[in-house]
Amino acid sequence: MVDKTNAIAVSNGYDKMNTFELLDTYLDKHLDYQMLGTEHEEGGYNKENAMVTMEHELAAIEKYMLKKVENIEHVMIRKDLALEQVKSAEGVYKKHLDFLRNKRKTIENAWTNLEDLIITLVEGFGEEKKNGHISLNKDSITYTVYQSPGSLEVQNDEEIPDRYLKLSTKLDRARLRKDIIKDGDTDYASVPKVKRLKIK
Repeated sequence: MVDKTNAIAVSNGYDKMNTFELLDTYLDKHLDYQMLGTEHEEGGYNKENAMVTMEHELAAIEKYMLKKVENIEHVMIRKDLALEQVKSAEGVYKKHLDFLRNKRKTIENAWTNLEDLIITLVEGFGEEKKNGHISLNKDSITYTVYQSPGSLEVQNDEEIPDRYLKLSTKLDRARLRKDIIKDGDTDYASVPKVKRLKIK
């Protein structure tokens, strides 16, 4: 698999790209991949082949992005710029609104994937602190992986106390999450710890 990944990277020129070029290529490929998967319900053998090819290309790009740890901060900036550009364009080109919204979601999904890769890198090369956080220092920038309460997960909505139900009989997720963070998980809902990335 490693040799195949390298071959794909060389044949597509990924090994020669800088961090910006890799990120742009990654986002474009990610968008193409998602559009291919949702645009047509039935694609047959050719569609499946195309999706497998894109998966291999995305894996090759990810591999070479991880090699460029010194430019992670540029990736973060480029991600923010890409999101802002798309959000601004939404207000101008109304007829392309649906497409742009899908593209924004693709960028956000791609960033989530990139953040997971960065977290993996920090966990692999960083130093664990006394508080359990893992930090990696690079060029006067500290990347820290830490855990904090994530989204509320409800295991059994029928057992949730009435005080968490709003007048519209909808679950008050914000209040339930806040109380669980304060008092701990219950049999009917929990707030698991999730990994986040802090850069300063």
